[in-house]
Amino acid sequence: MNKEIKAEAVSEPKLEIKEKRSYSFLWAAFLLPLSLMFLIHIGMEVWPFGENSVLVLDLNGQYVYYFEEFARIIKGDANLLYSWTRTLGGEFLGIFAYYLCSPFTLIAALLPAKWMTESLLVIILSKVGMCGLTMSLYLTHSRKTKPFAAVLFGTMYALCAYGVIQSMNTMWIDAMYLFPIVILGVERLIRDGKPVLYTLTLTALLLTNYYIGYMACIFLVLYFFYAYAAYKNFDIKSFIKTGLRFALYSLLAAAMAAVLLIPAYYGLTFGKTEFQNTNYDFLQRFDFLDLLVKFLPASYDTVRPEGLPVVYSGMLTLIFAPLYFLIREVPKKQKVMAGVMLVLLFMSMNASTVDIFWHGLSKPNWLNYRYSFMVCFFVIAMAADAFAHFAAEREGIDSPRISMQSVLTVGLVLFLAIMVIQKLDYEYIDDIGCIWLSLAFLGAYLAILHPIGRGEWGMTAKTVLLAAVALELFASGLSDLVALDEDVVFSNRQPYADFMSGLRPIVEKVEDLDDGLYRMEKTKHRKVNDNMALGIRGISHSSSDLNASVIKLLGEMGYASRSHWTKYLGETPVADSLIGIKYVISEKDLEPTYQRVAEAGNYAAYQNPYAMSILYTADESILSYDTESTTSAFVRLNEMVTRLLGETETVEIFKPIEYEHIETFNITKGSNTGHHKYSKSDADSTAAVTYYLTAPTTDEIYVYFPSKWAREVDLSLNGVGHGTYFGNETRRIVSLGSFLAGEPISLQLSLQKTEVYIDSTVDYFYYLDKAVYEDAMARLQLQNAEISSYDDTHIEGTFTLNQGKELLFTTIPYDEGWHVTVDGKEMPITCTLGALAAVDISSLGVGEHTFALRYMPDCYVYGFFLSIGGVCLFVLCLILRKLFAGYRDKRMDMSAAIGLDADTAADVLLAEMGDDLTTVLDAKTLAGLPQNEPSKEETDSVLALFADPESTSEADLEEMVGEIPEDILSKMQDQS
Repeated sequence: MNKEIKAEAVSEPKLEIKEKRSYSFLWAAFLLPLSLMFLIHIGMEVWPFGENSVLVLDLNGQYVYYFEEFARIIKGDANLLYSWTRTLGGEFLGIFAYYLCSPFTLIAALLPAKWMTESLLVIILSKVGMCGLTMSLYLTHSRKTKPFAAVLFGTMYALCAYGVIQSMNTMWIDAMYLFPIVILGVERLIRDGKPVLYTLTLTALLLTNYYIGYMACIFLVLYFFYAYAAYKNFDIKSFIKTGLRFALYSLLAAAMAAVLLIPAYYGLTFGKTEFQNTNYDFLQRFDFLDLLVKFLPASYDTVRPEGLPVVYSGMLTLIFAPLYFLIREVPKKQKVMAGVMLVLLFMSMNASTVDIFWHGLSKPNWLNYRYSFMVCFFVIAMAADAFAHFAAEREGIDSPRISMQSVLTVGLVLFLAIMVIQKLDYEYIDDIGCIWLSLAFLGAYLAILHPIGRGEWGMTAKTVLLAAVALELFASGLSDLVALDEDVVFSNRQPYADFMSGLRPIVEKVEDLDDGLYRMEKTKHRKVNDNMALGIRGISHSSSDLNASVIKLLGEMGYASRSHWTKYLGETPVADSLIGIKYVISEKDLEPTYQRVAEAGNYAAYQNPYAMSILYTADESILSYDTESTTSAFVRLNEMVTRLLGETETVEIFKPIEYEHIETFNITKGSNTGHHKYSKSDADSTAAVTYYLTAPTTDEIYVYFPSKWAREVDLSLNGVGHGTYFGNETRRIVSLGSFLAGEPISLQLSLQKTEVYIDSTVDYFYYLDKAVYEDAMARLQLQNAEISSYDDTHIEGTFTLNQGKELLFTTIPYDEGWHVTVDGKEMPITCTLGALAAVDISSLGVGEHTFALRYMPDCYVYGFFLSIGGVCLFVLCLILRKLFAGYRDKRMDMSAAIGLDADTAADVLLAEMGDDLTTVLDAKTLAGLPQNEPSKEETDSVLALFADPESTSEADLEEMVGEIPEDILSKMQDQS
């Protein structure tokens, strides 16, 4: 090697010119899937092309109301940290972190409220378009896919079955469109050591949805091994170094996202972790052939608990993904790791215990396999690689192509598999909708691929293939949404719009009438989350981010509640008054119990004259009351009033009525652990239990049947239907109305199931003694605190402390995020009735005191500063990386000239120079040192010069390399 050649080798990297990329194709990558999804919704007759909306399942029952609440936050009418529109009130940042933390959520806030359903459609379409864009971007940068193929396979990713069916769970689609860029970041981190893209996109993914982000992190750990096999030659030192770098920047991403991750975890501590009893036993979820069925178009089965994985990704993907293993350019180790990845992903779905681990150690109630889009991503990426090598000549790839014969072989295998699937007659697929559609597009693709593989037809072949894929995705997507509609039903647009527009005027009238801090409810419900859309501070709410203790308490007070929701049903004047429901909106007349104060349209607002304040003083005996000491809601309410007043004898607002006798029809009586058991004697015939009693007064009569084992029954009051009991919303107090004193009453329970269990230890029928109620509540109101100012996270006012009332009782759910000061001194909060916040004020003197409540959980502050710290550490890592990059680049320039990596070049050079005095003297000349016999110190200084290239200029280094004798260079190359 001569000096001229070496100099050229050193300068070669500096002369490299990067190819200029054109990204105009990304418009097509975004707009094509968006347009196809829009056409699918037109096919679903979504308004204005029909009467339907995008509201289905939880988007209909929960999420739309969260968007309504967020719109109110943006307009300044609500608070991001705390919401009074959920069950008695509760933190909102956890809900925001799970459901709403997306840039596209702003669309719902910026468009008019009357267009909420259209806002959601725009959000869905935009996110689907983003999935196509990011996948195309990934394929072009990582897999070197040409723009046409990138758009083709990017569209298949965007409109895979997950993207279409799960679009109703809008918060999961943010993770779906960010996922390809995160994967691109991982690859750059492993291949080039560049951490910026990976760290920032993983942070964004964790912020937009921590739940799917958790699953993505599991995938990333698996993908690390695949990507390392693809981009690195295995070396234990390099592997550990790369793994530590991957772990470091993953932790930094989590730290930077802590501003929402910690509040999200805090929200889960209120009961989500105890939401269900998960069975961790190892079970096989499905037969393996079932998974192949789900890769076919129009293969929707159900989103219910028995649903299979949602993995359809296009027939073209199904053709080319297996051919990935025939690509000669792909190293065998990479193919092995790809196979391992697929096996692990498929086994994760089929092994129940592993699947539960993917879902955060909690089995989903519905909507199984929520990480299945990651499977779609991986197989689509494999298919895109294979497609590029199939069309290698046309795509400009100088490598052996995948032959048409291989494509036809896969096509034949798929044809036979589809025939087997048809023979097995899966009940959720039909021949025309799935089998014929699969065969039609399989045949069409094989025909179109023939000229493409030969490099014929040019743009015509591309256009035909793209049109075929678009048609398939549209047909399968429309079929899936039609099946989803049949399964769980899309709601019409107009009822939602009419319901909200009908109630908003009466809500506004009440707010104009009273601007204080109070609770309000309504007797008509579209869904339990209506309050969020209307801005009502009430008790009705449904969310996975639940407060279990409050739900339990409201159920114990007689309201309808279950698992993750509460609803204003089962109301009584006593319960309403205790929790501060001051106004009730109703279509029916609530007088004389409540007083009419406003009207608008079909609704009137009624005021509860005995509603308590949000805070009031009480006797401290309420702290020791155990609500589980009885199963009767009436007994609990009596005891609560008694203890709040500090009475020694029970204040019997509700008085029991003993039924006179029971008649049964087709019933066999029995008992079971404190319950009466009524079973059908003849399972095929009607059966009923009838209670007979007499009205003791003209006061309102109520019934409440406790039971550990609910079995729904139909109620008939004096021969007239009176709803149901023990059903989803009817485990509550039921009003039977008012009767004349001495009037006979019969209540019949008709069994819907084969048996019914009713608690045998308590009375069922009670009447409300109105005189006792009015007296007790009037006395309790004297203990009310006066609220002088408030907003969602701050309340100020005064209270008067009287002897024996040494507890500041609140109907605010217990939450350590509330900080209370009395007379300027911070006071600890305690929990009462298992759910509500209270403050021990026994240390204060009798008389008037000021108080202030402020909501700011400490963990929110910790999360904020942890995020700031994460950002600072990330920036520091980038600065250090930049500093070390200069030193590394100099060593790389020298090593490039002699064909060795930097470490090897330095080691070999030092070894040879140590044995060759002439070379040392030559080096001394270059360094400006005297030519005499070198001392040990002089030799060491010369060797150090070569060992640390940073100590001299790049030009001198280049010249020094040129002076290395040929025999030494030859030895270096031999060692290389």
